[in-house]
Amino acid sequence: MESEQFGLVPNPFAPTARSCFIRMSTDDEVPAVEPPEPLSIRLDDFLKFCGVVGTGGQAKILIQAGDVRVNGEVETRRRKQLFPGDVVDLLGEQIEVEGHP
Repeated sequence: MESEQFGLVPNPFAPTARSCFIRMSTDDEVPAVEPPEPLSIRLDDFLKFCGVVGTGGQAKILIQAGDVRVNGEVETRRRKQLFPGDVVDLLGEQIEVEGHP
C-alpha cells in the first residue's frame, strides 16, 4: 500500500507554519546503480497524515471545494503529488512538506 511508504514527523522548530516530514521506507532490494525516486506523497494522504483531516473523504471534500492551496495556487486534484519544499495552505494553516532521509 502506498501510504505505508511514508512516515511523518512533525517539525518542532517551525516558527510560523507547521511542517511534516515525508520519509521513504528502506528497501534493501533496490539496486545501488538506480537513482532513488524523489520523495513524494499525494495531497489527500498528506492532509490525513499531518492530522489536518480525519478521513480521506474529508480531504476529498476540502480539496474539490477549492479550500486547499499548494504553493499559493488553488489545487483541486486530490492525487496531486507533493514534494519537499511544497507548502500546503488549508483554511489559513500552512504546512510545509519536508523530506527526511
